[in-house]
Amino acid sequence: MEKINNNFTKIISLVLAVILWIYVIYTENPASEIWVRGIPIVLQNVDVLNNKNLSLLDLSKETVDVKVRGKRLSLAKLEPRDFTAAVDLQNINKKGEAVLPVNIKSNVSNVEIIKKTLNTVTCQIEDIILREIPIEVKTSGEVSDGFVVSSIECEPKTVTVKVGESMANYIMAVTDEVILQDASGNINTVKNVKIVDGSGNEVLVISKNLENVSVRIDMNYQKEVKVTADVINMDKNPHFDVEIAKITPQSVTIEGPISVVKDLQEIKLKQIDASAISEEEVEAVPDLPQDVKIVGQKKFTIKFNLKQK
Repeated sequence: MEKINNNFTKIISLVLAVILWIYVIYTENPASEIWVRGIPIVLQNVDVLNNKNLSLLDLSKETVDVKVRGKRLSLAKLEPRDFTAAVDLQNINKKGEAVLPVNIKSNVSNVEIIKKTLNTVTCQIEDIILREIPIEVKTSGEVSDGFVVSSIECEPKTVTVKVGESMANYIMAVTDEVILQDASGNINTVKNVKIVDGSGNEVLVISKNLENVSVRIDMNYQKEVKVTADVINMDKNPHFDVEIAKITPQSVTIEGPISVVKDLQEIKLKQIDASAISEEEVEAVPDLPQDVKIVGQKKFTIKFNLKQK
């Protein structure tokens, strides 16, 4: 019986302790202190600095921690975004190193900042320069069978950027991707222009003189056709009886606008007058329609059988 009474007394004591703790926390709400860590440092008057043709290259620290005092319930809800840590750049007038104060304020009432891990930060300042950069049109995907990309152009062809001098030689200008997958005709579109580093990561610049460009991608069609010869006056050679033995190559791949190429079944070599032939092999030149070209092949020959008369 005595043991039961002891256990009951302990339970009652525990309940009373919890009630007292709740009372103190939620009714009395005593003062306390905590650290709030990772408050981002905000740069003020960046535009003023840029108007002096100066740019921030590096900041020695990007976050700051503060110790604060306040009511326990208020402190329990605090986050880094409840504070503003600012560095003002407006009084910087030349490139180099600048040590600036970090001004921190609480955005929550009844919270006092009593300590901070940073009083100043070191800024590295550099000159801003203008650079004109050629724009590269980015593409992805494969065009339809038989088609090939013949040309890719954009207008304007360059973008002018304001950028810190340390980055000037390490940036490129590219468009958002043009999707070529299964394309079977010319593409005309407008694409955004972004500035990237050598790894393709986007780089923030002070300014650029355009946001997008017009892109034109022209397509050609390819097909294999027969090669034929146009030889005249084979019976009028005074020294030889002339016969065509072989044309090399016998077929080639041609490329050009589909409206021209799709109906071509052969290409002819430019006319050769056999009345003056004295060698068994003659180099020939293909006679191509306008805007049509040969893919790969560089040399054409006609071999003749020549029999002395």
